[in-house]
Amino acid sequence: MAAARLSETVHIVFDVSSEGNVTNLEVLQSTNSCFNTEAIQAVERWRYECVPNGLKGVETTMTFQLADEGLGPRQIFETSCSTFHRKNNTIDEVLSDRTLLTPCNYNPNGPLKCVGRKKLDVQVVLLYDISSAGHAENVRIERSKNQCFSEHSMKWLARVQYAPSAEGFSDIAALLEYSYSTAPRD
Repeated sequence: MAAARLSETVHIVFDVSSEGNVTNLEVLQSTNSCFNTEAIQAVERWRYECVPNGLKGVETTMTFQLADEGLGPRQIFETSCSTFHRKNNTIDEVLSDRTLLTPCNYNPNGPLKCVGRKKLDVQVVLLYDISSAGHAENVRIERSKNQCFSEHSMKWLARVQYAPSAEGFSDIAALLEYSYSTAPRD
């Protein structure tokens, strides 16, 4: 019986035009950036039929099966998202008492383009409103020490769809936490 093969993945988001062409490709997460170009080129060749209004924010994950020789360390990217209402608490209050946070239904993907080869822990706090249609509006950075993660977080929040409501919500804050490290392959 053959040994199990290792794999690498590339998670991509894209739009589909009304003509069925793939556009606006973006790598959201990749376990090994060496595979990004090949994954993007493969998805660019896809064609869709019968898409009169096009599609926005389509996501797919490409998996590359590998033999285990010559591979570097395994990359570990952990992310989390929590929210809180700014009228009730400050950022420092929720950081010292995490029971005040509400977990998000979705966690952001980790932007590997923002990391080097070292361990990294980053927090980004975004302030925003939610429209009655369920879209994040007036998104702004409240706290961050890493511009690359800030930009990635804002793009991620723009894609999140909340449930529609009669009046929407204001003064919402999101705490996005990213942790990156490496570990030897098994």
